[in-house]
Amino acid sequence: MRYRAVGFDVDGTLVQNVGYCWQTFHERFGVSDKVRGILRRRYQEGRITYRKWGSREIAIWRALG
Repeated sequence: MRYRAVGFDVDGTLVQNVGYCWQTFHERFGVSDKVRGILRRRYQEGRITYRKWGSREIAIWRALG
């Protein structure tokens, strides 16, 4: 069966007690704490936008399969 859409509850509105969803994704795909920290700092320092931060993290997940 092919799915037409997939939804993610990234802010905990629908699913409770999961923790921070981005952390869950990083753990699942094996993204290192170092890489996560680099991207987070770039966002916090204003070097990248929130949208670019998310896009780069998703690109890492795709590259990791």
